[in-house]
Amino acid sequence: MKKFILIFFLISLFSKANQIYSHKLQGGIGLIQTPTARMMEDGSFSFGYSNFAPYNKYFFYAQPFPWLEGSFFYNDTNTIRYADIDGDGLGGLGIQSHKDKGFNLKFRLLEESRFLPQVALGLEDFAGTGVWSSEYIAASKLINNFDITIGYGWGKYGTRGSLDANPFYQVDERFATRGGFLGFGGVPGFNQWFRGPASPFVGIETGYVLRFKDQAVNIPLSRKRLKINSFGIPVKLKIDYDPNDHKNDFGGISRLRDYPPPDSPISYGVEAAFGGLNLGLYHENLNQLSFRWTWSKNFAAPRQLPDYQVTENEFDKETFYLDLLRELYNNEIYVQSANFLTDDHLYLSYNQNLFNSEKEGRIYVDRIVREAFPFVEELTLIPVLNEFTYLSTSNYPDTRYVYENDQGPRNREFSEHFTPSVNYPVFSYSFVPGFKSHIGSAPKFFFSEINLTVPGAVVLNKNLELGFAYTYPLRDDYETLSYNPVPTDLPPVRIYVSEYLRQGKKGFESLYLQYFKYLGKDIYSSLQVGHLEQMFAGAIGEVLYAPYNSRFAVGFEIGDVWQRDFTKSLDTFQDYKTTTHHLSLYYNVPYLNFDFKLSYGRYLARDDGYTFEFSKSYANGTRYGAFFSLTNISSDQFGEGSFDKGVFFFFPVDLIGLTFGQKRNRQKGYNGIVWRPMTRDGASKLARPSELYPLIKQSKFHEFYRD
Repeated sequence: MKKFILIFFLISLFSKANQIYSHKLQGGIGLIQTPTARMMEDGSFSFGYSNFAPYNKYFFYAQPFPWLEGSFFYNDTNTIRYADIDGDGLGGLGIQSHKDKGFNLKFRLLEESRFLPQVALGLEDFAGTGVWSSEYIAASKLINNFDITIGYGWGKYGTRGSLDANPFYQVDERFATRGGFLGFGGVPGFNQWFRGPASPFVGIETGYVLRFKDQAVNIPLSRKRLKINSFGIPVKLKIDYDPNDHKNDFGGISRLRDYPPPDSPISYGVEAAFGGLNLGLYHENLNQLSFRWTWSKNFAAPRQLPDYQVTENEFDKETFYLDLLRELYNNEIYVQSANFLTDDHLYLSYNQNLFNSEKEGRIYVDRIVREAFPFVEELTLIPVLNEFTYLSTSNYPDTRYVYENDQGPRNREFSEHFTPSVNYPVFSYSFVPGFKSHIGSAPKFFFSEINLTVPGAVVLNKNLELGFAYTYPLRDDYETLSYNPVPTDLPPVRIYVSEYLRQGKKGFESLYLQYFKYLGKDIYSSLQVGHLEQMFAGAIGEVLYAPYNSRFAVGFEIGDVWQRDFTKSLDTFQDYKTTTHHLSLYYNVPYLNFDFKLSYGRYLARDDGYTFEFSKSYANGTRYGAFFSLTNISSDQFGEGSFDKGVFFFFPVDLIGLTFGQKRNRQKGYNGIVWRPMTRDGASKLARPSELYPLIKQSKFHEFYRD
């Protein structure tokens, strides 16, 4: 320990500050056991694993705003069985090690300045069972090469302190009692926050970069020498004071088997970063080794447009439209129609499959056309999807706008009109590696399946298409996925997800007809019929009113659905049938790129209520969000978790190289996850193949002004 402290201070004296913040063992940004006021960059996402006996923790982290950090954790305590706490009433899981999960939030209250520290308030396990419930206030300040944090904690962060140390108790005696576990969990424990004993905590970190100079090394069994360019490895050293004495973890039983209590509140360790991978090794509480790894990426970082190839063309009235068709087609842009309004003003509508952001698509098309046809002085671009026409732009980047609909621009006469012919039907399909996961169940944290997925579509006309997705399993571990939650009085619309995963490995995830129609006056419609998702088939229609110059939109959907067989057979169904409908209000918050959605209606289990959804989106298409639902069923009827809630994270498929065979490494579309702490039947909505608002959102006037 003394040697580590000496090295710690020597390194800090002869190195530059390394302000790349990393995660604590429990998942949020921090030191080792303790949090700090630091946060990652806006748009960052991380997942990782830590082992600090007797706990194994998996965690996901997101930074949706510069001032807000959110994380989810899943904990496996290998010294406790379910029977130790809950008896043997959880479907025979009493002999298994105890699993728990929860959400953490951190709010930045004050940004660091020359003289003031950064200050943050945190809530950990704020809506869980209370096993890991903690609150804290932390202040962090960079002084020379030391990043110093001082904080004050309650709950688990207060067990090394006393009740007299709680400043709120000095004002109100109701803050004396914190309470115990919170039953089903899932409800914020307001009556526990900042109550009970409190304790201070402190920690210091410093960082430096290990530099490796250019060198040449011999290649074994060869006379050649390999040149290695200089590179650096960021390294951090950390020390902290743990305010949790761990004596009362799980009511004091967590360390009864094999693990003695900690020898000291002091922990220290070293971390190294290799690109997005961060590794940490720690001497925790001076009596055991702990380990953590984390992978991080900023999904909001801007990206360069892909390369394109053009040939400069002279003006030739006879061949211009064919030249235009060729140049754009060679760059994966598909002309829908083109017209010269005047001798130098080109009106062009197109379809593209490279960008989720139509703003990026417009810039890309604008550059191609202007380089290939320099005689075009004014250019009006209209991206289209099916028969939906987006907001057109003229003379980018001067940003003059013309509002269009499927009838074309107003008060316009064409001297020429070029529309490429399309021979329907048009087939499209691909073979891609597929991946399914079931995260956070009681038997173990992570179940997975690797499969071959064949997604595709048959476009029958510009309004109608047949969509499908077929999966063929290659490898999975579902045989051990035997846990089914205890049924409630609600119809079992989602609770048997494990059976769909185990019995429905091979087959059509979806097979449906989809019809789009623009009704005029900013009203859009769609109809979907067939096997709409893994668990349900039926028919559902939607109407959306979305004025192009408004941040508001309103939609209504209604459908009749049948529950599919566990095997995903196309011709067999279960006995359950129901009608579902929702009225939805959408609003985009100015300047924050923050979307709010409120829905009211009937869910799959025939319960009625509201769903609130909040999401933050970025210019490249990445979107974080959270949701919760409140319906006319009680928390006892709902079961563990008390009410439906979850988080979602979607990112462009090309953002981490998941584009197979795409010559520009760009492709429209998303990957991501929607995760719920518990899969229950209450407040379950249909997972439709597509919804209108995400398709139409790009036509909103404010989308072009963003970022």
